[in-house]
Amino acid sequence: MFPQTSKPATRAAGSYGRRRAGTACQGLSSTILQELRARAEAYFQAAQRRIGLLYHDNSILAVQCSFLTAVYLMSTMRILAAWKCFAQTGTQYLAWRIHRVQDQGPDAMNQPVPGNDGEGYIAESLYWSCLKSEL
Repeated sequence: MFPQTSKPATRAAGSYGRRRAGTACQGLSSTILQELRARAEAYFQAAQRRIGLLYHDNSILAVQCSFLTAVYLMSTMRILAAWKCFAQTGTQYLAWRIHRVQDQGPDAMNQPVPGNDGEGYIAESLYWSCLKSEL
């Protein structure tokens, strides 16, 4: 998919683990970058048309999708739209927690999210990521 460059892949001494900004796109022509951005935007718009039903669902998947939407908007420099989406993600997370309390009783709000499938870790990560990103 990406064209190969003729330079061998070498690293300078002491540069392991550090990357300069833009090195992932280094060597790609501007027309290829424009095509990739247009394709990414087309996929994003198609996903937005299908994601509407998730906004009414009280699930951790809905919260994740909303968060990833905000991250994409932020990475494409649509700052106000991203901020609104982060705020919506936080609201969806609270709605999910309240729905959980209704299902499991009032003590569930103060308890960590159980689950051996990683749902608790995902929920905590989403909460703190949303909080940091919204501010």
